[in-house]
Amino acid sequence: MTLSENFKKIILEIEREINTIEWADATIQSVLWSLEVNKEIKGDDKNWMVNDLRQNLNKKEKALATLNYLKQEKLQKEMKRLKMEGTPDEYLEVLEKTKKRAGVYNLWQQKKDKEALRDIKKNPHKIIKLKTDDVFERKNTQMYNKINYKDLNPKQQENYNFHKISSVLADYGFTTIKLYDDWKNADFIAQHKDQKIFLKVQLKSRFSIDKKYMNKDMYICFQVKDGVYLYPHDEAVQFVLNNSKVGETKSWKKEGIYNWPSLTKKYEDYLKSYKLKK
Repeated sequence: MTLSENFKKIILEIEREINTIEWADATIQSVLWSLEVNKEIKGDDKNWMVNDLRQNLNKKEKALATLNYLKQEKLQKEMKRLKMEGTPDEYLEVLEKTKKRAGVYNLWQQKKDKEALRDIKKNPHKIIKLKTDDVFERKNTQMYNKINYKDLNPKQQENYNFHKISSVLADYGFTTIKLYDDWKNADFIAQHKDQKIFLKVQLKSRFSIDKKYMNKDMYICFQVKDGVYLYPHDEAVQFVLNNSKVGETKSWKKEGIYNWPSLTKKYEDYLKSYKLKK
C-alpha cells in the first residue's frame, strides 16, 4: 500500500510530540535526581530548578494531549480513508519495531538532522573549523567545553549515563558493552576481568523492581552522588516483598513495578554490599 503524503505528515507530527515528551521526561528525571542527591541546593538555584521542573511538566502535559489528538483523530481518520486495518496504536507499535530494527530513534528527529546536514553542505562556512594556528585556543570551542546534562536528548542522556557508570565499573575490573536492541531486557553487558562473571544490566535512575525483569538473571544499576549501585534484581524483589508492604500496593499488583525516589535507611543498608564507590 502506498501511503499518502498526509499520512506521512501525521506520523512525523506524532514523532515530534513523542520526542517532546521524551525530552521533557528526561529533564524532569534529571531535575528530580539533582534535587534528591544534592540536599544543599537552596535559594535561586532551587527556585530555578523547580521552575524548570514545572515548565517541563506543562510541556509534557501539552504534548501528551496533542499526541492523543493526533492518534485518535487525525491518524485514525486517515487510516480509515486509506482502508487500513487495525488501530492507530497497533500501527505505531509495528512502526516502533521497524524503527528499532533499522536503528532509527525518532523519525522527526532524523528528518531534522538530515535538513541540518543539507544546510551545512550548502553553507560550509557554518562549520566551525579548527586551524593549526588556533591550537592553543581550542579550549574556547565546543569540543573543549563541558556539556550540560539537561541539553542532551533522551538517547544522549542514556549514553552519557552508560559511560559514567562504565567508568566506575572499570575501576572494579569490568568491561562494558552497550546494547542497542534491549537484548533480554538488558541495556548493557558487564564482563569481569576474571572471565567468570557475565552480567546482564538494566540502567535505572533509582532503586527499582519490575516484574518483567524477574527470572531473567538481571542486574539493575543506578547512580548516586558518590558511586553506583549494582544489585541482583530478583534478590532485591524478595527482600522488598519480605520486609515491606510493597506487595500489597496497587503499583506492584497491577502495574508490576515499584521504585523509590530516594533510599530509606532500610534499603540503603540492604544495598550497601552492592555499592561500587567512585
